[in-house]
Amino acid sequence: MHILDVLLADDEQLILNGLRALYDWEKNGYRIVGEATDGINAVNMALEAKPDLMLLDINMPLLSGFEVIHKLEALLPNTKYIIVSGYDDYKLLRTALKLHTFDYLLKPLHQKELAETLLRAREEIFDQKQLASPSENALEDIPFFTQMTTYLDNHFSEKITLSLLSSHFNMNPDYISSYFKRKSGMNFSDYLNSKRIAEAKKLLRTTDLSIGIISERVGFSNYRYFNKVFQSYLHIAPSQYRIEHQSARHSL
Repeated sequence: MHILDVLLADDEQLILNGLRALYDWEKNGYRIVGEATDGINAVNMALEAKPDLMLLDINMPLLSGFEVIHKLEALLPNTKYIIVSGYDDYKLLRTALKLHTFDYLLKPLHQKELAETLLRAREEIFDQKQLASPSENALEDIPFFTQMTTYLDNHFSEKITLSLLSSHFNMNPDYISSYFKRKSGMNFSDYLNSKRIAEAKKLLRTTDLSIGIISERVGFSNYRYFNKVFQSYLHIAPSQYRIEHQSARHSL
């Protein structure tokens, strides 16, 4: 997975420590390139590191978070900014919107909320990069969701779990699960099973392989579970499906 650089800025070291601990940055494709405790340092660090993403507080010494963004937006047009604030204030939110910040999160942060925001930021950053300049690496030009579904389409007959998929794409299983659901409208397991059942239908129609062997070929290690899933999709047992469709084929 392509690594994105992130810069954290907050005048409270405790908050910075919490941000580091709240999210598994490295595992999910982020690298923290700096931590600033005042606005001036945040600007200087950002100009040097040119991060893809900044998480910053509004109230910081020397320069506020908004002032930091104002100084950087023309110099670092591709950087995304996420405000982390202790103030649930409509005026502050409007200011954040005017500065085109990516999101406005309230303290105390919750792990799930932060994870979902960072996942959306990653998608937008990748889309922005692909539009700006095609990558030399063809795989990086393929949208992440397409990469996942292509992998599943090619490997559905193998023993695939959410944990294996997350390991392959270097992402947390919870994030992969919510991301897949949001993009496809179905759970990871439903997508995988639909592929397996489609292949099973084909084999039942066109071969004389036993149902047990077919269940193994399409990725089910448990014959009874295969029967249960097949009936949940088609409301008919695999054996009856074979009888009906092979009879029709032989009568042609």
